[in-house]
Amino acid sequence: MKKSITNKTTVSNFLSATKKYPIVDKSKNRLILGIDATASREATWDIATSLHSDIFSVAEKTLQIQLAYYRGIADFKASDWTQTHQSLRSSMEKVHCLGGRTQISRFLQHCYTEAINHTLKGIVFIGDCCEEEPKEIINLAGKIGILGIPIFIFQEGHDAFATKVFREIAKISRGAHSSFSVDSAKALGELLEAVFSYVVREHRSTNDLLKKPHAKYLLDQLDS
Repeated sequence: MKKSITNKTTVSNFLSATKKYPIVDKSKNRLILGIDATASREATWDIATSLHSDIFSVAEKTLQIQLAYYRGIADFKASDWTQTHQSLRSSMEKVHCLGGRTQISRFLQHCYTEAINHTLKGIVFIGDCCEEEPKEIINLAGKIGILGIPIFIFQEGHDAFATKVFREIAKISRGAHSSFSVDSAKALGELLEAVFSYVVREHRSTNDLLKKPHAKYLLDQLDS
């Protein structure tokens, strides 16, 4: 059985650090947060809910967030756009993981449709595996990349096939990929911090972030 994430010390550090930098272009900051909610992620879902909402709470009134997730056989849902962390938390707390196959292509198709109607600054996807043929997934990631929208893939664990697909998604969309262990909230917090800085503040790097290994690894991919 996978271990639950228990270390959340990076959240308070991040909340303090993000106050140091000015917010730019408030009206156009939109980000889709996609999460695999199949049974394999059940052990980490509750703590992930708290971590994600705490991380993005500093973005209130400056970043519009949409939560999208898949679970079960063909269950895919996306929330309304929200600018409050309470609303994001409420949406996540209603989700219960169900067994089923991944629906990454469906998620990316949804993101592409949203990108046509909204100015997206980025897409975040958090998952641990891929159970689909990669051709359609990569094609959709390419279409999103053409629109200038980077996809940030945070991989829980080290499934070899998923790593190959996720890295290609990041590469073709000019985004970034990084993995984190199932018992490390610190790593996930650093990765989300780096995306927040990139999407909201339009900084690819800051001295604070470059001191953090997971954030630096992610931002270095954007600078390459």
